[in-house]
Amino acid sequence: MDRHLNSAVVYQHAGASSGMPAEARLEMSQQDLRYKPSRRTRQRSTAAALYARFILVATTFGVSTYGIYQMLQVVRFAA
Repeated sequence: MDRHLNSAVVYQHAGASSGMPAEARLEMSQQDLRYKPSRRTRQRSTAAALYARFILVATTFGVSTYGIYQMLQVVRFAA
């Protein structure tokens, strides 16, 4: 296995294509780490969004309750 790895290194140094692009360094601009962006105000949810959330929670609760009921029926039958 070492022979395969060493031969790959030799080919890479010899200028053969290794399937990877050549290394290209990029300049990075300075960042001010003390900068705090302004806080966004939270918009109130619309009626459609509240209705969708209600449907999601109700469906999740219903499916979970039904699943628990079914599992209890299996356990009760087995005991």
